[in-house]
Amino acid sequence: MKFLSRKNEIEEEKRFYYLLDLEKQYKSSQKRLSDKELVEIFGPSKEMLLEKIKEWEKIGKIKENKIIEKLKIINSYKIKNRLSNFEIWVYQRIIFHFFLPELLNCIEHILRLKRLLFFTLPKHQRTYRDNFQEKIENARNKPILEIAGNYLSLKQIGDKHVTLCPFHNEKTASFYLYPQTNSFYCFGCKKSGDVIDLVRQLTGLDFKQAINYLN
Repeated sequence: MKFLSRKNEIEEEKRFYYLLDLEKQYKSSQKRLSDKELVEIFGPSKEMLLEKIKEWEKIGKIKENKIIEKLKIINSYKIKNRLSNFEIWVYQRIIFHFFLPELLNCIEHILRLKRLLFFTLPKHQRTYRDNFQEKIENARNKPILEIAGNYLSLKQIGDKHVTLCPFHNEKTASFYLYPQTNSFYCFGCKKSGDVIDLVRQLTGLDFKQAINYLN
């Protein structure tokens, strides 16, 4: 009986992971709507978007102040010589690892809301920029892992990917890519940005050239 019970548990577990895998495949196969398409479908008001931008700016300020506060504490220990330089470096990395992604997430929300706000403008106010704005949208939506994989050797850690930073010399990988927000951050040299910034810094292209490259 115990054998049959355990066998059933294994089968249930297999079914669970099979369904979980199907769900992931389904989500990854869905077309991601551009900001312009989202505005056209759902029609958010200018007032609502401005209010949401203010809300996220307040949240972002709280997250930023939390990081600054903790860094000040570490710095106070440095002044009092209670910690070695290596210990300070470790604590700083821990702070950035746990708290910086939350701040970056806020910044991403604000930038996205501002892009949505642009598309709420009457067409005659944005026609001259509309085509290039769409190119920017297409470029920004290019998967950062796909682009980075052409230049860097990536290692997956949970929902993130890590590699040696291409912008400064290091022996321990501290360059993180976040596919969920399509962004990157180096805990060593502090460089950060989206997929457009990554292309610019890897190739030396200017903003317009990077947009065209990604398109």
